[in-house]
Amino acid sequence: MKTLVAATLIGALAGAAITIAVLDRPSAPASTDAPLRNLDSVPKMTQAAAQKHRDDRYDGIYSIEQILALPSDFAETEALYVLAGRSDSGAVQNLIHEANRIVDDQDRTGALSILFSRLTELDPQSALALARSPSFAAEKSMEASVWRSWARNELDEAIAAALAQPSIGQRNVAAQAMYSAFGYMGNETTDRIERELGIRPDSTSRARFVYAMADRSPAETIQYIEGLASRTAKRESISWLAYHLSRSNPESAPGYAQLIEDDELRMQFSSVVGSSTAAVDPRTILDQLTQPGGLRSDQRRQVYSAMRALLEQDPESALQYFDQLEMSQERRWVANLIAEELSRSDPDQALEWARHADRPEYLSGVLGQIALNDPQRAIDEARFIEDVQQRNAAIAAVAASMAKNDPVLAAQLVDQLPDSSEKNNAMGTVAVRWAQKDLDAAMHWLTANEQDVQREILGRMGGRLMYTDIATAKKILPRLEGESARMWRDQLVQFMVDQFSVAEARQFVEQFRDTEDYDSMRVSMIQGLARRDFDTARQLAEQLPPGKNRDTAYLQLIGQQARRDPVEAARWLDQITAQAQRQAAVTQVAAAWYTQQADSALQWVRNLPSGQRDDAITGMARMWHDATPAQNLLIESMSDPVKKQQARIAQIHAIAARDPLRAQNMLDGMNLPQVEQQRLQFAIERSRDR
Repeated sequence: MKTLVAATLIGALAGAAITIAVLDRPSAPASTDAPLRNLDSVPKMTQAAAQKHRDDRYDGIYSIEQILALPSDFAETEALYVLAGRSDSGAVQNLIHEANRIVDDQDRTGALSILFSRLTELDPQSALALARSPSFAAEKSMEASVWRSWARNELDEAIAAALAQPSIGQRNVAAQAMYSAFGYMGNETTDRIERELGIRPDSTSRARFVYAMADRSPAETIQYIEGLASRTAKRESISWLAYHLSRSNPESAPGYAQLIEDDELRMQFSSVVGSSTAAVDPRTILDQLTQPGGLRSDQRRQVYSAMRALLEQDPESALQYFDQLEMSQERRWVANLIAEELSRSDPDQALEWARHADRPEYLSGVLGQIALNDPQRAIDEARFIEDVQQRNAAIAAVAASMAKNDPVLAAQLVDQLPDSSEKNNAMGTVAVRWAQKDLDAAMHWLTANEQDVQREILGRMGGRLMYTDIATAKKILPRLEGESARMWRDQLVQFMVDQFSVAEARQFVEQFRDTEDYDSMRVSMIQGLARRDFDTARQLAEQLPPGKNRDTAYLQLIGQQARRDPVEAARWLDQITAQAQRQAAVTQVAAAWYTQQADSALQWVRNLPSGQRDDAITGMARMWHDATPAQNLLIESMSDPVKKQQARIAQIHAIAARDPLRAQNMLDGMNLPQVEQQRLQFAIERSRDR
């Protein structure tokens, strides 16, 4: 019965099934006492007997067990359609219970899909109730198949039924199933579903839409993606396209990168394609680790993908490759991956590896992963670590992992830790998880801390909840005051503009029209909008009254415009009245202009007033990777000694990215405050690790 899951056969036979007259015959008995899924290796009938059943239009077939006795997959599927087609609601439900006893997973799923489709046609409410019953609730695809069939048969009724569901989760299942029934996105029917249910296509639906479009025309799919308004949506969709093409057409996939005009998207596409290739043949990419020159910077994601694949295939070989990695960002990434994969497959081996590794934080990563499946062991192992700092870091990692399943116990663990960045990070994770389960309890726990700690944790929560549970994020807002409330509102506004729509963001902002934060929230909306609809963002900025908020809005707009047209951006500098913000805008324009047209940028700088000239040189110094005599002369010509030092520091940062030794020599020749000296030293050492 393997062909039960073939969509083409389902479609071809559906018409034949409904032509069979409804006959009065025995139905399959309800299997209330029989153990589930015990139909296996049913003896097959002869070809002659099967042909007689076909000639009689399967008149003598009335049970799943009889269908399984037919000698071919086609005959089994044909008979099931005929039997389902002539059965009423009660008989089909009996057949569903009997089909649920089929041992073979593929056969069982295929049979249930056909039968639930038929039951939905006859009695959709009963089909939905049965799909949610204890016998089938674990088979999530069954409820989705009910909604798909219902929508295709009677869309108006299906939408009305979806709206009547008591929970957002149930409405979401209905909406996503309906999207899949009508091409996922991009047509009048899916637009109507979104409009009436108020639920957008989720990531799976959006990905399937890209896959389907790519199967028709990868080139047109690229044009569609580059035309999306949201930068986040573009990045998301180009990754799905790259993944799909690398799996469906691996030889041609890399070539499609040349059709992508956007540099960032093109690099992302190539990176994902390379990662998918590395997962298929991990040793090829990992062997490059020992070759002269090693890996290019754009191959880091491929290393990660190759290591993940090899850890599943041959953990010992993967660990040997890891030992060949020099201390670098790649090594730290791969170490996290080893902790994740090895802890899941072999916790003992993972702990042994971490204890003898060259960096103590690997043990925290392993224990955090073990805590997902065995929290008590993770807690016990963490508490036996002798080094106090390592022990605290490990407990924080364990608590963060436990937060998903038991935030109360995780919070108790966190409370035992001394104040540290590890504690605050763990608190942020626990608070997010706890807020989704019990908002009152989570906020009560959080507000017991000092105000500065609360602000930091709330900031961490905001960044995480916006993307995972915006409904909870909105519920938290009325509980906040002062700077925390302003920060939260600003994050919400920018996220809504980027991920949802300007109209929704405006509606949210208008709730605060009579508050003192109204204009600052409008600025947040402009900042988010500048990335997707620059002209509208500028129109909104022009409507702001003169002052700090208008200056902030124009600073954001000038920064965006400078990357597109620095000459035009420079003309807008007079829109900013505050000196500090105008200085920041000048440095942005200078840096962007120099990157695109160095000669004309330098000419512009030479004609600026003295103060702005110093700011512009500082901005350009961020782009100077070579420290030519002409560049050094420009820095020496600066009138403000503080800004001159800032320009030198910016220049060293730029040089460190390409030539750490030269940057070190320059740093050694400067007399800087200790804090700045340490910051630059760290940047140089980090560049050496890459």
